[in-house]
Amino acid sequence: MCVQNLPDQCTPNPCDKKGTRACQDLMGNFFCECEAGWGGRLCDKDVNECSQQNGGCSQICYNRPGSFHCACYSGFELSPDSRTCQ
Repeated sequence: MCVQNLPDQCTPNPCDKKGTRACQDLMGNFFCECEAGWGGRLCDKDVNECSQQNGGCSQICYNRPGSFHCACYSGFELSPDSRTCQ
């Protein structure tokens, strides 16, 4: 049996608006392509970048929804690379 004229599974968009780069319509299904920092089937789950190698930060890593930033302990200053402290 051949199924034709399936509705676009991305209309309306089932993916989370702020975490999604694009929604791909598949036959009877969909795929949410997530922006960096987001995950999950609907791109609605924040990726904790700090949980893997401290986010690349040399001292302190602060996770934020969809992103993160590095900070330094008192007496240190964040380098121009925004990762290492000096």
